[in-house]
Amino acid sequence: MLTLKVHSGDYIAIGDNIFVQVYRTRGEGFAVAVDAPKELYVTRGDRYEQTAPTPESIRQSWAVHPPKLRQPERLAKANVILAEQ
Repeated sequence: MLTLKVHSGDYIAIGDNIFVQVYRTRGEGFAVAVDAPKELYVTRGDRYEQTAPTPESIRQSWAVHPPKLRQPERLAKANVILAEQ
């Protein structure tokens, strides 16, 4: 998994036709805009996890950097074992 540090206004290009831009930050959270072809399914992770398992790369990342919101429920559902801090 590639990890990038971005700031408000920055964007990430995925291939030639997918762009993700951070456009607002508030405290610990931020908002992103996603420009992708209409035929691609784009949704937040918590909604994705309602019908599919948490992706393995995300589970591994959470073991070191757990999500701050809804942490106990999401980690338990994904069967994540936290790394020692």
